[in-house]
Amino acid sequence: MAIFRLNMSPYKVRTLFNQSRGAAGSRSLVWMLAAEGIQISRYKARALMREANLRSKQPGQHRYKVAKDERPDIPNLLNREFNPQRPNQICEVA
Repeated sequence: MAIFRLNMSPYKVRTLFNQSRGAAGSRSLVWMLAAEGIQISRYKARALMREANLRSKQPGQHRYKVAKDERPDIPNLLNREFNPQRPNQICEVA
């Protein structure tokens, strides 16, 4: 398959991709091409991206921060004793 099949220069997809600083995926490229009067499906845009060896930059997965030290401003009332002897034994009302 060649990018020329849509009467589009091989640099058109790459140019639009670079204008988005590498963030545009197939759906974004469809919208950008539609703004220029070229109608294609997102699957065709995905295939063109594959041919041009383009990959969209995606944000990394969110990682939660692991606490290494206990917070001195928050007292540890339970002290990892989750099974008290009787109900409401370790209950402080502010």
